[in-house]
Amino acid sequence: MKRFILHIVTLLFSIVVNAQQNNIKGTIVDEAGNPVGFATAVLFAGNNTTTPVAQATAAENGVFSLAVNKEGIFVLKVFQLNYEILDQTITAAGNLDLGKIILKRKTGNLKEVVVAGNQPLISRKIDRIVMNVEDNPLAAGKSSLELFKMVPGVFVMGENISINGMGNARVMLNGKLLQLTGDELVNFLSNLKASEIASIEVIPNPPAEYDASGSGLINIVYKKQRQDGLNGFLTSSYEQGRYASFNEGGQLNYKQDKLSFFGSYNRSWEKGYNEQSASRAYDKAGYSYNYSAAGKPDYSGYRYRIGGVYDISSRQYLALEYSRSSRSLAAPSQSTTAISGEKNDQVLLRGSFPQSSDNRYENLGLNYNLKLDSIGTKLVILADYTKSDISRINDAATDYYDEITNIVKDTSYRNTIPALSKIYTADVKFTRPLSKSAALTLGGKLVNTSIDNSALFENYKEGWWTTDQARSYQFNYRESIYAGFVSYKGNIFKTAVQLGLRAEYTATDGLLVNMDKRTKKNYLDWFPSLNVQKVLNKQDDYFSLSYARRIYRPSYRQLNPFVVYVDNYTTQEGNPDLRPQYAHSLQLGYTYHNRYQLAFVYQQVSDVIQTIMLPGRQGDSMAIRYTPQNLDTRHAYSAVLYVPITVSKWWSMTNELVYGVVKYRYQDFQNSQPSVELQSDQNFKLPGGLKLNMTALYLSKFTQGNIVIDGYFRLDAGLQKSFWKDRLTAKVAMNDLFNSEVIRSTIAYDHYHITSREKRQTQSVVLQLTYNFRMGKVFTVKKMDNSNTDEKNRLNDK
Repeated sequence: MKRFILHIVTLLFSIVVNAQQNNIKGTIVDEAGNPVGFATAVLFAGNNTTTPVAQATAAENGVFSLAVNKEGIFVLKVFQLNYEILDQTITAAGNLDLGKIILKRKTGNLKEVVVAGNQPLISRKIDRIVMNVEDNPLAAGKSSLELFKMVPGVFVMGENISINGMGNARVMLNGKLLQLTGDELVNFLSNLKASEIASIEVIPNPPAEYDASGSGLINIVYKKQRQDGLNGFLTSSYEQGRYASFNEGGQLNYKQDKLSFFGSYNRSWEKGYNEQSASRAYDKAGYSYNYSAAGKPDYSGYRYRIGGVYDISSRQYLALEYSRSSRSLAAPSQSTTAISGEKNDQVLLRGSFPQSSDNRYENLGLNYNLKLDSIGTKLVILADYTKSDISRINDAATDYYDEITNIVKDTSYRNTIPALSKIYTADVKFTRPLSKSAALTLGGKLVNTSIDNSALFENYKEGWWTTDQARSYQFNYRESIYAGFVSYKGNIFKTAVQLGLRAEYTATDGLLVNMDKRTKKNYLDWFPSLNVQKVLNKQDDYFSLSYARRIYRPSYRQLNPFVVYVDNYTTQEGNPDLRPQYAHSLQLGYTYHNRYQLAFVYQQVSDVIQTIMLPGRQGDSMAIRYTPQNLDTRHAYSAVLYVPITVSKWWSMTNELVYGVVKYRYQDFQNSQPSVELQSDQNFKLPGGLKLNMTALYLSKFTQGNIVIDGYFRLDAGLQKSFWKDRLTAKVAMNDLFNSEVIRSTIAYDHYHITSREKRQTQSVVLQLTYNFRMGKVFTVKKMDNSNTDEKNRLNDK
């Protein structure tokens, strides 16, 4: 298999190298004759300025070369940060040298680039990195997930997306958090194409106007054309690994005069496998424990979204949106456990531990937006109601065998854990410009949450299911958050500055009814934030500095005192006594020629919420439990390097390297581990309009609490082609070509020594077709912000 793949890649390279093409070249300079490096040159055929026939990035000396396989009249466009767009018609018959191409520098504020029309590929605002998609032909045909790999500091590792190696990032769409996780999120981002996106914003340390909870944000911004018409897309994909999966969906947008409607629907059927093995020993007891299990998770679900926007006037609009999703899981699992004692006595356990769940989620949101004057004074009011209804059922049936495989005893038990959550949120924000380069924003937010959890544990004895009163429980949780913030954005001593202060008062009340245990907490927290950017010269070199104090509240599932049995001696549990964790995040960055970026990041976290391994509660040395706990501290240091390279006119790449060190401290336990993340995204333009993408990921050994996880390597590849003027796109992808993504971990804690291995279905072939259609003029529906992004994230947090 490996040799076959290498032969295919080599053949593709040779086809490109030997293709007969004409070259159009030139040197890009400024008005003083100095080279303008790393500008983007795009070539269009005739009057078709939608689909480029060639594109290239100039070298540092300004030299570029475009390869075309036909002659005729072309339109050349060249753009670079802080320069006006060049638009030139040329006639080519064979090779052509255009000589020097002069770009004129724009006038205006260099400290924060916010201009109309075409913008550079990568630019930086004071609090975020912005990748321009709308005016970037290199993004043509890519999905939003593929575009993430082009943004400095963003790593895509399977289902996880991180910023500068610091935790999982939250993904927003026009300011609204996407309430999708795992494969659902991957499927959505894979279907969201560059043709719908204006830009992608990465916010490592969000300012005061955003919720203080969580880590960084990635915001996808839709295009904002608003002419009348109808458009949409249909998509379908088939994935084959060991088991098959299907996904289909579509989106429809319609606008007429002041009223617009939008709707989308997606349905999926997914099946995979999960193979686990583990061995453990306890220094104070002479036994060996070896466990293996095989599961076949089977998912099915749907998601739809409908809404409308009414333009009351040119300065105000009202938007309403409703979304609903459902996802079901059936996961049969068979396990075998062999236990050997000090006296060579052996016990063999064979068990069945199936799990099933139904997750139903719905959200109703209201958005009112009012522009009060022509200088930018604005009022935004948001309100949302969210409901989540989850039911989980876990069964366990185990037979115990002695040394000669006689059944000694058997155990059977089950539990049902339903949870009903209702969340009300309201958010108001007022912005007042103070000058052309300065503005003041203030606002507030109210959140009211009620969650009712109940669990029924039953044991099977003598042909009857009987309730286990000691394990059954009812847990009711109430939470209110009152927040206010003020933020200033402007220029001080020729330096762009954004500073803010957010206050959040939280009141929680948790009641464990059957134990009559009540936990009340009330606390007021202050969250300062600072972003600074200093442009050093006209070559667009600049320093940036950002700081924020953040809070991470436990997810609602983590607070639920549930117990799920992996086997008779291993459980997963919630923890209603969790406290919030607090973090100080600091980042110092340097950007060279608005292209290469280096950042140093430090994060200090107290009361760290981390799932760790602890001994079982019953005093049995063989029993262990995995549960979230508040560790003392975590210190994380990292250096992030982003290097894009144009190898040739048909081969470009982006490379990201993160080196980090994480140190945990918990009671008398300390754990420290350096790690390396390397991601390289290779893009090849092949004859016939084919595009080949290959993404390689290497992750070294890293630590999470008292668990050390081994590194792995993964390689993905995809080939795509568009037909019918880009209306139909076909894609073939191979995920995890060498099936090398295997999770291996080690635990050495409190006299326990545990090693484990987990393999999921990561290797697969995907076939996807997407058809885009439009009737009338092109438009995109106005964005719909929400007030409850953080609360919905906590509902989905595992």
